[in-house]
Amino acid sequence: MINAIVGSQPLITSFNGGQPNGYYITAKRISYGVFNSSVNRFSSYTGRQDLALYQYPDTTGKSSPLLQLVIDLPIGAMSTLFLTGTVSKPDTLLTMDQLPYHSAQDSVMGLRFLNLSPGSGQISI
Repeated sequence: MINAIVGSQPLITSFNGGQPNGYYITAKRISYGVFNSSVNRFSSYTGRQDLALYQYPDTTGKSSPLLQLVIDLPIGAMSTLFLTGTVSKPDTLLTMDQLPYHSAQDSVMGLRFLNLSPGSGQISI
């Protein structure tokens, strides 16, 4: 999961469709514009998933999620959920990733470019 929502606070996930389980203080916080493999990666979720994303530190019982989604994750699939837009108008892009094979003896690598800037034009790379 990549947080590119302009102006957002760190996001807390809930995969049960409601308030996050446990304590906000120990929950993973998905920060804007930062990728950390121990925070941004989730596993063991397959099938139909209810996902709610809350802005930290909005921790009251009456908090409403910034985004509330239902996503379908096939068994064994590798997916990336890009969170984009603005706090007032959030948006998402879910990709199903098929990584090409690169031999360990080869120096080849893969790069992915996405323009997630709300309201921006096309870019050329």
